[in-house]
Amino acid sequence: MRKTIKKYFITCSTVVLILTVANLFFFNIQNGFSVSKAYMDAPVVAKKISKPALNFAGENIPENDPTVKTKLKAAVLNCDVNKQNVHRSSKRLKKWFAVIEPILKRHGIPEDFKYIPFIESGFKSDTSVKGAAGYWQFMPATARNYGLRVDDVVDERYDIQKSTNSACRYLKELYREFGSWTMVAAAYNIGSTKLQQHTKNQDEDNYFRLHLNTETGRYVYRILAVKEMLKQAEVKHNVGSKIIVNKPGYSINLSSIYVYDPEFVASVLSSIKNNFFARIKK
Repeated sequence: MRKTIKKYFITCSTVVLILTVANLFFFNIQNGFSVSKAYMDAPVVAKKISKPALNFAGENIPENDPTVKTKLKAAVLNCDVNKQNVHRSSKRLKKWFAVIEPILKRHGIPEDFKYIPFIESGFKSDTSVKGAAGYWQFMPATARNYGLRVDDVVDERYDIQKSTNSACRYLKELYREFGSWTMVAAAYNIGSTKLQQHTKNQDEDNYFRLHLNTETGRYVYRILAVKEMLKQAEVKHNVGSKIIVNKPGYSINLSSIYVYDPEFVASVLSSIKNNFFARIKK
């Protein structure tokens, strides 16, 4: 009789323990996507509203500046309008980035400069009306100055490795001149001589406070918009393929997702009513 009672007590205790542990999981993939209301009521929720500061090449962007905010929104909106092209290009970009990133790293150039060929040429072998060609859109004279062969027989501007090495040498020279990677990006677009004239005439060396032509004034914002669009596409792809899968015992911190996709988390929270768990179908 005592053994029966003891066995019954152990069984009940085990069931209670299992239910308690199950109640702490954010995701129970075997039963669908679920969120614990008890966890969402905890003080740690307040930490979710923090978001990484936007930066270019490690240099902070003054997002609170009204002018910067307006230009950034315009760039993101334009990028959002063309997001089909950006998303369609994302797989192709990985192939190019795999070549460019190691070269940038070897030269000590920030990784964010890998977006410049996409902005300049879309990684297509087109020639501009002004004569700029190749992935980095070098003018013939500039290409030759930085070690590329450009003649009637060979044009190394179309060689991704050689042209990237030359671009790195050019970017390092611009950095020695301006001391800011953001200004380097602007100089790459407008030319170092013209940018120096603007800084001298306006007595200003901060890209975000300079009055530049329309194209250069939008240049860094376009890079930032593409960078964020590709980052979001990558995160959403990972969320779809790695989180919402039929794998028992898989769990993830919801606040980690909020940083990258607050709308997704908001949709989760809105679905929670009076139940302890809310199921979200794929």
